[in-house]
Amino acid sequence: MKKWAKVDATVLYDDKKTVEGLLKVLKDYSKITVFLTVPIISIVSYLFFRKSKQNYTENLVLNMYLLCGTLTISLLLTTSLILTDNKDFLISVNYLAAGLTFLYVLIFYYQYFSVFGLKKYKLIIRVIIIAILYLLTKQIINNILNLIGLKYFH
Repeated sequence: MKKWAKVDATVLYDDKKTVEGLLKVLKDYSKITVFLTVPIISIVSYLFFRKSKQNYTENLVLNMYLLCGTLTISLLLTTSLILTDNKDFLISVNYLAAGLTFLYVLIFYYQYFSVFGLKKYKLIIRVIIIAILYLLTKQIINNILNLIGLKYFH
C-alpha cells in the first residue's frame, strides 16, 4: 500500500504509535489478520441468535459474507489514500467508512435474522448490541496486533 498511497495511513491518527505496529503486522500478514474476527464474532452471533437454530458453522459462513461487505466499504479509505494527500479529507473518509461499516452490520444482521420469527424489538436490540460488539472485537484485535507489531516487528 505504501508504494501507491500518496500519504502513509499513520497520518490519520494523532499518535502514530496507535497504529504503527498494526501496519507492520498488516504488511506481512494482511490476509490472516483480516480473518481473525470471524471466529470470534461467529461465536457471539451464534449465542445471540440461538433461537434461529443456526449452528456455529452457518454463523461462520454468515460472518464471512459480512466480512466481504465490510472489506468493500474499507475500499473507500484505501482508494482515497491512493488518490489524495489531503489529511482532513482522509480523516473524513475514515469516519465515513466507520459509520457505513456500523450501518452495514446493523442492516446485515437485521435482514438475515428477521426471517426467524424473533419479536421485532428483541431483534433490533440484539442487532444493535452485536453491531457494537463487532466493532469492539475488531478494535480489540487491532490493538493486540498493534502491540505485537510494536514489540516483535522491526
